[in-house]
Amino acid sequence: MRVSNRAGDRGRGLGVAAALIASGLGWEAAASAQPCAYVANLMSNTVSVIDATTQTVTHTIPVGDNPDGIALPRSNAVAYVANFLSNDVSVIDTNRNVVTTTIPVGRGPVGITVTPGAFAVYVANRNDATVSVIDVESNTVIATVPVDASPEGIAVSPDAAHVYVTNSLSTEPGHVSVIDVATNTVSTTIPVGMRPNRISINAENGVGYVSNFASFSLSVFDPATNSVTETLGLSLKPNAIAVTPDGRSLYLASAGSSSVSILQTATNAFVATVAVGDEPSAIAHTRNSLLTFVTNFQSDSVSVISRPTSNDVIATVGVGHGPFAVAVGFGACAPLPTPTPTPTLPPPTATFSAAPTATATVTPPFTMTATRTATALPTRTASFTAVPTSTAPPPFTPTSTLTPLSTHTPMPTATPRATNTSAPASDEGGGCAIASAPAARAYGIWRWGLLFVGAVVLRKRRQRAHRGI
Repeated sequence: MRVSNRAGDRGRGLGVAAALIASGLGWEAAASAQPCAYVANLMSNTVSVIDATTQTVTHTIPVGDNPDGIALPRSNAVAYVANFLSNDVSVIDTNRNVVTTTIPVGRGPVGITVTPGAFAVYVANRNDATVSVIDVESNTVIATVPVDASPEGIAVSPDAAHVYVTNSLSTEPGHVSVIDVATNTVSTTIPVGMRPNRISINAENGVGYVSNFASFSLSVFDPATNSVTETLGLSLKPNAIAVTPDGRSLYLASAGSSSVSILQTATNAFVATVAVGDEPSAIAHTRNSLLTFVTNFQSDSVSVISRPTSNDVIATVGVGHGPFAVAVGFGACAPLPTPTPTPTLPPPTATFSAAPTATATVTPPFTMTATRTATALPTRTASFTAVPTSTAPPPFTPTSTLTPLSTHTPMPTATPRATNTSAPASDEGGGCAIASAPAARAYGIWRWGLLFVGAVVLRKRRQRAHRGI
């Protein structure tokens, strides 16, 4: 895969491209837009965006399966990509370089073109033998035009009155279907060579050029009469053609080659050959006709040619796999700003030693010191989340002292009162003495009797309370 030229050629190419673009000839775009080439990579299912000033790929846009054709209107607001296997068209917002919608069309869409004024998109559906007409306002198919077998190449007249479609498997000789844009019907056909595959219209005079793959020829037709005026024989099978916007030259690429031939439209004579990559498959020019982009299918690259006098390849840009179509316009092709990565800090850890005084070091970037008193502590590792500028609380220190029970003063032992059995009964000192045994017995009987009467009275009261009396 060819990715770039030598360093000297690369620097020279940047200078040449910058000078050509700065000339501003024919560029029609907003001040914020830049000239860009949009390349459909058939095997990568992507579109590469090339900055025409720096000749570098600045964006890669995912699209549908097998993008086979691409077109940009002169308004440059969008790009349309025909996806052969997805049976749809991807619509790219060229200001953001993202796909904004997908439009279902016929089976096997390949060639695609946009009318001047960008009011409709025409898509050649090779497997359906039809052309889908898309309204650009609603992004919906508003008409389906039957054509001949295997439509492939498609182009629109400068006045937007007719659309020309090559039918690559039409009966011999091959022919081109002419669609009337006003009615979206085929108004006539133009007989050309065998296996017509590509078509390009001269924007200056409306003259059409058709490459005939199986006939090794190039047909030139007059749009006024819809008839071929000249047929140019070729040594190889033509694979891609494109007239420059100024109408002065036609660039032609052939299958199995690594070069592009240049034809002067005034004389219909080939005047130069430019070496490019392997198997050139598509050609597109900038609108000021000063740069030409050639997709090299086998090389996975795009050759950038400086015109109109030198026709030197000033850069070879690596793109996706199998670049098969290219269109040039304006868009936001400057590289996106690189976001500043956010540093990732490892989780904080702390390690304690077995020394009586331990210091915990927290990394990164915080530091915390904890002090504790211990004797022969084992080594242990603790994990925690550190908070910046936080300080560990001081260890708890009790402020009161408890005296063990063993040190309390015992209560003094009481001295028993002496009993005087010979003394008469007396109430002195709050005591009571019984003078004789009979008296003590009588006192006991009286005491028990009194308790019995009290118990009976208490029982009666409880019974009355229970009955509610």
